[in-house]
Amino acid sequence: MCRQIVVANSAKENLFKAAAYLDARQEEKAKQVAFDFLELTEKIDYNKYYESMGAVSGQKAAEYSKFSKKAAIAAAAKLDEFFALMDRDQLEAARSQVMAFADPAPEAEVVTDDSGASTGEVATGFSDGYEAEQ
Repeated sequence: MCRQIVVANSAKENLFKAAAYLDARQEEKAKQVAFDFLELTEKIDYNKYYESMGAVSGQKAAEYSKFSKKAAIAAAAKLDEFFALMDRDQLEAARSQVMAFADPAPEAEVVTDDSGASTGEVATGFSDGYEAEQ
């Protein structure tokens, strides 16, 4: 599977190629999650999502920033959901190939609760450590 996913910077193409390795039912679920992820990532890009609004400042800019942050958090959760559908061994093989080119890993993030106190857990997924604002 890892050798087939070689299109740089094409999340859609790479997610769909990865989904193709799943059984039919899982593939459909993975494709739906991928579509959701891609839709959410579009919302992160202020210029693309709000281009019809023209220049904004002040309170509106803050609202758009919060909206984009929520979209980024939701997109990360969708990516975690997508990866959960993948074969563990294949996922680890792909991860090791990517990590061979990555910068040294920062220290693990500790998950905190609403009060800022440590929960004793270490963040492991894309969405871990981030919470959507209520």
